[in-house]
Amino acid sequence: MRRFALVAALCACAFASAASAMEVEDVSLQVPVKDAQGHAWMMHGHVCRPATTAQVPLAVFNHGSTSNGKERAAMEPEPCNGPIARWFVDHGYAIAFVLRLGHGKVASPWIEEFHCTREGFRQSGLETARQIDAIVETASRLPDIAADSTIVVGHSAGGWGTIAYASQPHPHVVAAINVSGGRGGHYLNRPNSNCHPEHLIEAAADFGKTAKLPMLWVYARNDSWIGPDLAGSLHRAFSAAGGSARLVVTEASGDEGHAMFYEAPDAWGPVFADYLAARSALPVVTRIR
Repeated sequence: MRRFALVAALCACAFASAASAMEVEDVSLQVPVKDAQGHAWMMHGHVCRPATTAQVPLAVFNHGSTSNGKERAAMEPEPCNGPIARWFVDHGYAIAFVLRLGHGKVASPWIEEFHCTREGFRQSGLETARQIDAIVETASRLPDIAADSTIVVGHSAGGWGTIAYASQPHPHVVAAINVSGGRGGHYLNRPNSNCHPEHLIEAAADFGKTAKLPMLWVYARNDSWIGPDLAGSLHRAFSAAGGSARLVVTEASGDEGHAMFYEAPDAWGPVFADYLAARSALPVVTRIR
């Protein structure tokens, strides 16, 4: 979970990537949200979108988190020339990268802290989902966004929040993807350990009880935060409770599979494309402006 986000240029600009055929527009985005006490805050980020003449669907990316305050403060949104943005833009999406509360240089409370109990894991996911919903609502109102074709994708704690988000009705969201999702990994700084995996599994079942949107879950075989055995247990609990998700465990990715989403688009890109096509959520890329 230590690889959460990369540097982004938060300006309105356009550029072409050598690895991308699509010209990209980069537009800053501020998202209002309230904390549990009703205090108003602003989440900051940007949207990377294809420079096309048509409306495009929206993808909302949700980053991981950490209990280390200095690491959270150092986080910045993913850039438009990074592998995640390039994949989505090249496939016809605008993608929003927004830092949730308690992350980044702008002071705000971190309210996604969790306790290693069934309710603690559940509530942390629901809080992440609440902030995801604010991002979706704000970004989907941007000009040239086809709001009825929104997808939500999250990594690590953001993946766990995406599972929680999918447990609630969102009529304009057509797909939800969890990559390496979970909480409580590296317990006491030990790889392949979790503070209370049985309670995380119970919380996954709670989310499955009300989940209606078919999801995609992707984990790497060598993920030392949420390994394939735990991922399989989470998936079985979620599915047995009524949720629908396809679980894909990729081959080992680099030195640490938890970083796969940022480092190995060849591992997850074809799987994403298959899932989105099955959901009728893979747009036809239109011409460059």
